Amino acid sequence: MCGRFAFFARGQFGYESLQLPEPSPFERYNIAPSQEILAIRTSPEAGRPEWVMLRWGLVPFWSKEP
Repeated sequence: MCGRFAFFARGQFGYESLQLPEPSPFERYNIAPSQEILAIRTSPEAGRPEWVMLRWGLVPFWSKEP
């Protein structure tokens, strides 16, 4: 089961080493499953890291819909 968490960024996270621009500063508290969060993933087209908004949570293997 996944639960709630907080997201806040302080200091350097190595954006430069990933060749990513630093995101706009923001903080979010009490993020629940099914809400969108800022994440880093590898771009399927370019094969490089990119910022994307993704839905937080787990989908059980038996679920008919994501």
